[in-house]
Amino acid sequence: KAGGIEAVIAAMHAHTASAAVQEQGCRALCNISVNADNKVAVAKAGGIQTVIAAMHAHPRSAALLEYSCRVLSNLARSSDMRPLVAVEVRAAAAMACQAYPTGPVATQARHLLSLLGQ
Repeated sequence: KAGGIEAVIAAMHAHTASAAVQEQGCRALCNISVNADNKVAVAKAGGIQTVIAAMHAHPRSAALLEYSCRVLSNLARSSDMRPLVAVEVRAAAAMACQAYPTGPVATQARHLLSLLGQ
């Protein structure tokens, strides 16, 4: 559980220049963060900051932005996690909407913003 989360985040930190690694890391965190217990573990392991960093490093990768927004939406669905997510996420979600105003990225980013009350 937590070891897997930490391994994914460590891989993302080790390969920040690789959009493919960042995308796969976000996909993994998206699946992991569906579970309520894992949401806290993802946040404690630095997952929020790691996902946002991936979004900023690869703003033209549609799949990465889509999965990033999905991870952050999974976390924001928990009322306990929402304040942690809200502080850092609004600008990243807005950037994703701006980069891809239509399609799956925009859908996920808008969903994330609606969870945050935007």
